[in-house]
Amino acid sequence: MISRRSILKLIALSGLGSTAGSLGCKNDDAPEGDATASTFDYIVIGSGAGGGPVAARLAEAGFQVCVIEAGGDRGDNLNYQVPSFHARSTEVPSMQWDYFVDHYSDPEQARRDPKHYTDPNGVEHRKGIFYPRAGTLGGCTAHNAMITIRPQDADWDDIARITGDDSWAADQMQPYFARLERCDYAGADRVHGTEGWLGTSLGNSASLVLDTFDDSTLGQQTIGNLLYQAAIATQELSESENPASALKALLQRDFNGDIADRDTLEGLYAIPMAIRGGLRNGTRELLLDARQRSNRLTIKLNTFVTRILFGEELVDGKLVAKGIEATTYPDGKQVYRASPLADGSTEGTTIKLYARKEVILSAGAFNTPQLLMLSGIGPKDHLEEMGIDGPRTVSGKTLSIVDLPGVGGNLQDRYEVTVLGDQPEGKPLELLADCTFTTTGNTAEDPCFAQWAANKSGPYANNKCVGGIVLRSESARTAGIPSDLVIFGLQSGFLGYYPGYSTGLPPPGGAPPPPPNNVSKARFTWTVLKAHTSNTAGTVRLRSDHPFDIPAVNFRYFEEGTPDAALPDLDAVAEGAELARDILESAGMTPAGMMRDVPKTREAVRDYVRDNAWGHHASCTCPMGPSDPTGVDAKRFVLDSKFRVRGTQGLRVVDASIFPKIPGLFIVTAIYMASEKAADVILASA
Repeated sequence: MISRRSILKLIALSGLGSTAGSLGCKNDDAPEGDATASTFDYIVIGSGAGGGPVAARLAEAGFQVCVIEAGGDRGDNLNYQVPSFHARSTEVPSMQWDYFVDHYSDPEQARRDPKHYTDPNGVEHRKGIFYPRAGTLGGCTAHNAMITIRPQDADWDDIARITGDDSWAADQMQPYFARLERCDYAGADRVHGTEGWLGTSLGNSASLVLDTFDDSTLGQQTIGNLLYQAAIATQELSESENPASALKALLQRDFNGDIADRDTLEGLYAIPMAIRGGLRNGTRELLLDARQRSNRLTIKLNTFVTRILFGEELVDGKLVAKGIEATTYPDGKQVYRASPLADGSTEGTTIKLYARKEVILSAGAFNTPQLLMLSGIGPKDHLEEMGIDGPRTVSGKTLSIVDLPGVGGNLQDRYEVTVLGDQPEGKPLELLADCTFTTTGNTAEDPCFAQWAANKSGPYANNKCVGGIVLRSESARTAGIPSDLVIFGLQSGFLGYYPGYSTGLPPPGGAPPPPPNNVSKARFTWTVLKAHTSNTAGTVRLRSDHPFDIPAVNFRYFEEGTPDAALPDLDAVAEGAELARDILESAGMTPAGMMRDVPKTREAVRDYVRDNAWGHHASCTCPMGPSDPTGVDAKRFVLDSKFRVRGTQGLRVVDASIFPKIPGLFIVTAIYMASEKAADVILASA
């Protein structure tokens, strides 16, 4: 890894920062940093986990960078700011993009999921499983659950093996986590950093509860008892031990710490979160800070990129990316039809922006392949079917399609299910008993909000996660892969994603009635997440050649995607769900939700998983591979190990779509780290 300090030192010694104008970095059309400029050194499409870090680093190094974001800045919205409101942030019209995806091609199997939705107005792209994305500054870092877990070593070593590039090996990649982290609970060491841009803290929900009980009151505290039963179930504690102090010790353990054999780690841990001073933080804050510190960074909001522009001449037989075409529109309006604010019109102002050096595509696992295909890069047969005959240059000359069959293929995700428990007689969970979950900003209505508003503390200063169980399933042990299950506890009733889920509405297919004293205060949820999934058969495909149309997304779950590998994945999720139900019952809670009446047989639980699983870590749709792939790989891999789009020059991808295999547990940290690496790679070539 090239250190950030070394790069800046080289830039200073070479005079790049002081002589940028003479080196082609000065914009002759407008003053530096002017939002009206039309030419930049680098154009970055997307402000999320992929685009944010690389854009900030390039600007910090002295280059003129334009970040293009389709949405506006919603940082003043309480649903963005308050960590505990993160679910509601996915259903704020001014920042939400609603995708409805298929889990199965078989419509009968698809409709078995109670979350399956059909728009009452018959809108075709609003049918399927709700998959929330964000159209706002910060991308999906503006609405995620803030869980920040650094990848397992095997994730990076797999990429190094697949690409043949040792710079992706774990010993080279893990230091990027320390570079980006600003940890508030541990000092700087081999894995942690304290001077980066992403503030991290340990979730305080568990500590708020645990501080209120001792050995004699443990059984009276529901959350404490749930965590205690979890520690017994995972054989980390026995009932003869001093329960309160032993449990507190377990929940002070840092899952991101410098732990030997971390890839096969199991047990009960605190969950690190991207929360700083009681506030969400992510790439929005990074970009705004970088813009304030440098006149080299331009952020164009409310600007939707419709295609990539290429030069008229081939260089070494490759297309050369020269810029982008986009539609701009007033703040508060949207043109992309994933937004609930889009009215179907195509009104807006068309603009063209140009890059002296490179265009960097960071639009995410759905929109990055969509934009590549709209620009004539992708599976030739599909593009011709859509009427796309090739990338068009700024002068309108048509060039041949870049036939990359891997674009939009290889779509991967986790499998997740939830197991809910109800308190007897609707008794509220201790920590939330006084909370009303107001979003009006009126502190008199909600004492929990008043506490957060006063000093950014209390129940709302976390994401409702009280801790997580990390396990290695039996199928993972058999296959020799790392720990693959995370079962994290939430102080809420969460069934998965569907319209209205964040406000407590039942799913479209029906569900047991909510408990008394709603707002989920009497419900607890174990969410079972299966990492290292086997299914690589998902696809992203165009519905039309119109850039405002949403692509068709099909994950092809379980047997439909990978028949030979479906059973190990099903069994692993079932194993986690069975354990979660046992813990709820041991703590005196009544199983609720869609698993309430599921018989206690493995086959019945498999069916429950098959019919109810969902995910929210879409990735791998533009996978990187060897520099010169051959045979089947020549069609599968879209990028080389330096993020470059094959068959082109001056065009890279930096986002969730780059991975050949979905990284282990939670994806956002892997994207952050890859983006930091991308900055090093690009600066080294600049």
